[in-house]
Order: sequence, then C-alpha cells, then structure tokens
Amino acid sequence: MIQNTRSTGGSPTSAPNEPDQKTAPEPTAGPVVSQKRKKRKYSRGLKEAQRFERGLSKATERIAKAVFRGMSTYRRRGDKSARRSRDGAIKDAIENFARAAERSLRTASRAPLDLVRSASRKTRRRQTRFLLYPFTWPFSN
Repeated sequence: MIQNTRSTGGSPTSAPNEPDQKTAPEPTAGPVVSQKRKKRKYSRGLKEAQRFERGLSKATERIAKAVFRGMSTYRRRGDKSARRSRDGAIKDAIENFARAAERSLRTASRAPLDLVRSASRKTRRRQTRFLLYPFTWPFSN
C-alpha cells in the first residue's frame, strides 16, 4: 500500500479529502413532542388579585416598550435629518416628534386591553353589578 505523502490535515491512513473529526450521526425523524405548559398555582382568594397584577405588569411593560420605540424612532429620524441637511434635526424636529409619537401611541394603545383581559368575566360582572346597584335601587321593588 502506498501512503499519500501530501499533508491534508488528516492522518496518513485516512483518505485525502476526509476531515479528521468524527461527525455526529444525523438525527432520525421522529414524532414532535410538545411539552404542556404548567398551570399557575394560586392560593384561595388571591387568584383574581394575582391575575390582575399580571395584567397590570403586562400593560406597564407594553407602555415602557412603547416609550422606547417612540424615542428610538425620534432619535433615528433625527440622525437621518441631520445627515441630510445642515441643522436638519432642528428643522425636522416637529415632524420627527409626530412620527415618534405615532409609533409610540400605536404600541401603547393595546395596554388597556391587557389590563381588562386579566380580570375574569365573572369578577367583571360582579363588579359592574355592585357599581350600578346605587343607580337602580329607586326603580327596583
């Protein structure tokens, strides 16, 4: 047997164009198993308060993201205006602010819905009845 005298980075017994590293076997196609998400656990009587808190934090996070998106839009458009012309950032400041506010408000407008969805329908119905009762008492027998 004649050995290959050229140095290819592999061992002298390996074929000239094969890498020296061993490759992992290809994964076999099997069924995709999705893991079930664990259910949240609440103490008795505190479930609604915790769900409301989650909704409140979600709405707050959405508002913070909206402010961030608005400010980054304003900064990006201001930089673009400054590159385009002399004092461009100052000249276009009102338009850039309007575009940034549009972007920010578009994102923040979904925050109240996050808050409302956090309360269950049963609780909302009960609270509505409780709030409307003083207005209906003269009409009920």
